[in-house]
Amino acid sequence: MTTLWLDGRLIDANDPAAIRLADLTRTSEPGCYTTARVTAGRALYGDHHARRLQRDAKAIGLDAFDPLLVFRAFEELGGAVFGDESGIVRIEALKGAHGAGVSLLATTRPIGPESKTWSAISAPVSHHGPRSHAGAKLTHQKVYEEARAASSKLAVDEALLFDGNGHLVEGARTNLLIVDRAGTLATPDLALGAVAGIALEILSGCCAALEVGTFDKSDVADAGELIAINAVRGAVSIVELDGRCIGGGAPGPWAARIASLLADTS
Repeated sequence: MTTLWLDGRLIDANDPAAIRLADLTRTSEPGCYTTARVTAGRALYGDHHARRLQRDAKAIGLDAFDPLLVFRAFEELGGAVFGDESGIVRIEALKGAHGAGVSLLATTRPIGPESKTWSAISAPVSHHGPRSHAGAKLTHQKVYEEARAASSKLAVDEALLFDGNGHLVEGARTNLLIVDRAGTLATPDLALGAVAGIALEILSGCCAALEVGTFDKSDVADAGELIAINAVRGAVSIVELDGRCIGGGAPGPWAARIASLLADTS
């Protein structure tokens, strides 16, 4: 049985009434979401997920909702599906039935393999650039879906999105960090249109060395380290891009430091 969590209750995804209700909320626009690593019903960075979902929902004009519902979804759905083990819970905030109020829909998926290093491609589509809801993580975004599909087809872990000017914006699943040959740690400017990820928010608050910059494909190819970060995976070194080694093909010292910083704030 596949279990969902919808507006405060667990439901069987195969129940006809549940299918109709879930489909209605899934297709409502606009919507936003957050994705958390949940262990024994507790979400890693749970407070950040609740604040992010509230912030993004407000930005796209959804009604306010009780943030405790976010924690309930993590606890009730995560506990029902994964027990004391770890898994991923995604919570979407969407317009409610018939356009009234807001619905919270939570689904699950397994953690899957966790590699110490990743390979990546340059996405075959361009990033759309900044939108009106700056930094929000929105549902049904074609650019990200196409980039993820391309990475899956080629059996790599991430797809790097560049904008129409050739500037690196983000990954299809992660925010990105670049360490140049001098050892300077930086991330692409969020003003280019990237999602304001939770891991990046945490790192920005605790790592004074983090700078903001603008990078093109040659900067990425010449990087000493390229690091993907998000709230589910933490920090992972990307050691291969488009079939070529990055930073000697092995994790560098900054990746370990960032992983430690993120772990210390969990």
